[in-house]
Amino acid sequence: MQHYLLTTALALLVALTLTTPSIADEDEILKSKLLNTIKVSLGQALEVAERDGKGKAVKAEFEIEHDRALWEIKILSGTGLLDYAIDTETGQIAKIDDERVQERLYSMIMAMRFKDFETAKVGAVEAVAAAEQQTAAKGIFLEVEREYGRVGQFEYELILRSGDKTYWVGVDATTGHIVSMQ
Repeated sequence: MQHYLLTTALALLVALTLTTPSIADEDEILKSKLLNTIKVSLGQALEVAERDGKGKAVKAEFEIEHDRALWEIKILSGTGLLDYAIDTETGQIAKIDDERVQERLYSMIMAMRFKDFETAKVGAVEAVAAAEQQTAAKGIFLEVEREYGRVGQFEYELILRSGDKTYWVGVDATTGHIVSMQ
């Protein structure tokens, strides 16, 4: 009898685990729904953050904080790394974290990693526009990566989404050409 109860309880636990979406899945479902309703594109949010931070975006992603949809954007400026939150409804700056003060070590590592990034001829806004034009999808994530083995060369890595289709696109930061797409 005890074996039967243990087996039944274990079977029920497995069934619930397989049929109940995880919190991460629920977060992705909510993000997908909200992404289709936002008014401010990734490109527009990048323009706001880069203009205000007087620097270049090195990372951007769509996030939900306290039931509020935001573009979180990291700007590398001459003085360090700034973390912006841009409201997806209004395009207004919701928050700026000065990571020069909060995370000095992280800022130093980022500054070393992107030492030559100022020389990149193509900005994040142009990279997003090229990828969106090529895929007819909306940008939801951007990150700059150094192309190791190629001195001073950087690539924008983007994730774009249209409905249930996701694209991964690489854009050369020197030429603006799409160098990879999946």
